[in-house]
Amino acid sequence: MEQLTGNHTRTTVALGVSVFAVFIVFIFQGLDFTDMGFWLTGYQDFRAHPASMGCRASCWLTYFLCHHYGGIFGFQVLGYKTGQALVCAGAAVISYRLLSTCLGASRILAFLVFLTAMLSRTYGGNWLGYNDLTALFYLAGAYFLYIGLCRKKMVFVVMAGVLLGANFFIRLPNVVGVAFVSAVWLHAWAHQWSSRNALWWSMCFFGGITLGTLSILLLIYFNGHIGLYSENVRELFAGNTGSKGPDSSPKMLVMFFRDHSRALMYALPLMGMGILLSGWISNRSRFLRNSFILAGSLGLFAVLYRWGYWKIMIPGFCFITLAFVVVKCFRKEPESALLAFISGMMLLLVPLGSNNGISNAIFGLWLALPFALITL
Repeated sequence: MEQLTGNHTRTTVALGVSVFAVFIVFIFQGLDFTDMGFWLTGYQDFRAHPASMGCRASCWLTYFLCHHYGGIFGFQVLGYKTGQALVCAGAAVISYRLLSTCLGASRILAFLVFLTAMLSRTYGGNWLGYNDLTALFYLAGAYFLYIGLCRKKMVFVVMAGVLLGANFFIRLPNVVGVAFVSAVWLHAWAHQWSSRNALWWSMCFFGGITLGTLSILLLIYFNGHIGLYSENVRELFAGNTGSKGPDSSPKMLVMFFRDHSRALMYALPLMGMGILLSGWISNRSRFLRNSFILAGSLGLFAVLYRWGYWKIMIPGFCFITLAFVVVKCFRKEPESALLAFISGMMLLLVPLGSNNGISNAIFGLWLALPFALITL
């Protein structure tokens, strides 16, 4: 794993500032009184009228963070739009720093992360909310998990668990983040750890999740919202057991398999073209290869955005590419295989629980898309 030095600081800062600046340019665009009004009212009335959270009380940590952040700006709309810009800039920085530890720091990698940030801006609300916070918490957890495993720093693995445990309260379906324990076992398998050692590291990871979960539950309790939170969670589980609502578990399961089947099917022609072109540029100069990646990324974004299938095709492309990296590098470059696996896990888990299906995978592309493009 490459050790990053201060020489990469300027690229990191430039990336964060660039992402923030582009988001800021558009903060005066778009205003609605439905979703935005509902969420921003809930943020503002979090303490005075906690019942205003309504059916979204299970997103308690989102309300808590956004309420205290909003107080800085007087609970103004522009303040929450600026908050989204800050969160996405932070996500870009974490993504770049994590990918750089494995792939090496470069401006082309920074550009691919920037491109991913621009994709995230094209979908969903343009204010601070649970989708962007979910991505940020997943990224921070993935960062500590990868660094902890590669450097054998158990405290980092525990910290990853704490962040992923807290992420449960950003959005309830984020409980699926416990599946990141599979990365521990993949790393243990690649390095031929004993089962006892792998189990011990897994228990430390789960210990962190327990610590993060209990910490937020205590915070909810001391804020006097435990009854409201518990009732909302019970209602959600009761509503998901049937088969009629759009958020019912059976319908979401069908949507999951349908969307991912389509994603893989749509991505196959793109992959075939990529394989042919990669053979053509493999013996070219580094400048030409980087120029090709840059031009190809811009062209891919332009064509798929206009075509409309990009929300499905891009995740499929990432899944196929990352799976290939995991299989190819499992023994020879286990750290690359681990990061590819973690990137794919984040892409898979982020949209789960949303009735938007795989369209919400756009918030999970922070690691997967730059990794897939630069290793194609």
